[in-house]
Amino acid sequence: MEPGCRLFVIPRDAIMLGIRMEFTLDEFFAKGGVVTFADRMAAVLGIHAADIKVASVYEGSTVVEFFVVQGENIADVLDLDNIEETFTEKM
Repeated sequence: MEPGCRLFVIPRDAIMLGIRMEFTLDEFFAKGGVVTFADRMAAVLGIHAADIKVASVYEGSTVVEFFVVQGENIADVLDLDNIEETFTEKM
């Protein structure tokens, strides 16, 4: 960073979730990768895809670790406990 630049750190509420899927990394990325994953997981959880941040994708079948992040706009408050419960039920 350049001298005089300001760095802002804004804490946000989030939960970290992970899922193991029974197909290869090549298959995962051939079918849209993280964008398709975020879209589909958002539909399952009933949230906006922009609230999902994929942290990692790695082999072991295919494992995706991701965050559901509380939106910056107070009007978009998510019930993170309910989302975690929904994820557990659906998976």
